[in-house]
Amino acid sequence: MAPRIFSSFLIWLTLFAWVPAAQGAPNPFITPKQSASERMRQEIAVAGESSVLQPFITTISQWQITIRTQMTTFAKDIRNHPHGESFWLFMLLAFAYGALHALGPGHGKVFAVSYFLNRPGPIISGLAFGNFAMFFHVLSAAIIVLGGKYFLEASMSATMDSIGSRLELVSYGMLTLIGTAFFVKVLLEQRGGGSRRRRHVPETASAQNWKGLAATTLATGIVPCPGAALVLFFSISLGLQSTGLLALLCISLGMGLTISFFAVTAILSRGRLLKVVDRHEKLFNGLHFALSLTGSLGIAVVGGLLLAWRLQA
Repeated sequence: MAPRIFSSFLIWLTLFAWVPAAQGAPNPFITPKQSASERMRQEIAVAGESSVLQPFITTISQWQITIRTQMTTFAKDIRNHPHGESFWLFMLLAFAYGALHALGPGHGKVFAVSYFLNRPGPIISGLAFGNFAMFFHVLSAAIIVLGGKYFLEASMSATMDSIGSRLELVSYGMLTLIGTAFFVKVLLEQRGGGSRRRRHVPETASAQNWKGLAATTLATGIVPCPGAALVLFFSISLGLQSTGLLALLCISLGMGLTISFFAVTAILSRGRLLKVVDRHEKLFNGLHFALSLTGSLGIAVVGGLLLAWRLQA
């Protein structure tokens, strides 16, 4: 019974993590001015058009738009009361926005789940993956926005669109290579009896695992976050650059919480499944191999598909 429950949960987790990237979503910097209701209808349509989880994604999109609208009100009040109640509410909403935003399309959920299906790790490694990946995700957006403003002397829309596309190519290429390397390693270990050698060894992260974690985290996070860039852009337009940067940190923490949930759940589910079948050597070895292979293929295949899409765009 327990293996079936955890197997079903892993399947659900992987399917939910693979919410298609919102490739058709409008760039927030180049979208024509719209009324709030028109923008809401457009964003909801884009978010839900390609997912079996459309009702859930639609609700998440509505909440995000509501939060952004309220943040706009607080931001305008911050100009008159820099460190008043509106400032703290603005930061709280930024955190909530980040947590909800990461539940939407993209943001590395599939890579977080796939990575920890492929290899063991303590809970702290899942927390590290989620928070560092989303920190880089937000940081790259901040660098592009500030770089466009102070150094490139170009519009932030053009800068975000140009540099963001190049970083996507780098990210997806790195993830494809990392996933392929993991896949080859799994096959070599299986051929050499690696699964059997690890059978009664506690699942902890080695130095080599941390290197793989760092590479995958960086590759996942270097793509700039349009939502974070939009918040910073709006803050700068009101003369609240420092407030906007602090809000981006809160957004990063909120997004990190969501991605960490997926990563930690994958870690616990993988460990529990293997522990349940530990007494059955053939079943253990087969399950260990299947999970590792699935994880590596998830990174390689999804990375490759996204790379192909970006090259054709």
